[in-house]
Amino acid sequence: EIYSCDWSSDVCSSDLEEAKKLNIQLDIYNEDKEMTMFQEYDLITMFSFLLEYAFNEIGAMTGKRSVNLVIREIQGMLVIRETFTVIASEKGKETRTVPYRRIQKIVDKYGGTIKIETKEIQCLILLVFPCSPL
Repeated sequence: EIYSCDWSSDVCSSDLEEAKKLNIQLDIYNEDKEMTMFQEYDLITMFSFLLEYAFNEIGAMTGKRSVNLVIREIQGMLVIRETFTVIASEKGKETRTVPYRRIQKIVDKYGGTIKIETKEIQCLILLVFPCSPL
């Protein structure tokens, strides 16, 4: 199993420990973004929500379970992208409700947007923010 995090040990350490306990492969990749535009509490709340939600969704699955979180800048926007596999419903199509209200205020505070897509067995959550001016 690979548990990797190349960003903020404060945010990652407890989540990495939780992933190990649950036997979930957790990969967090940050393309050199310091994310200084966010207050620390807001940052921790956002990442806690993303990881807790993913862990809860895949906790009952058997076999290989993984969560992938990528932070990168694309065309002047800071994009936080989380993907994970979910259990398909019997019909193979299921509309999932992601309880994102917990972070909606934070996303609004920084002028961001939330986009959630679920296709068959894959869940994608995108948080997109305008990059702060230099």
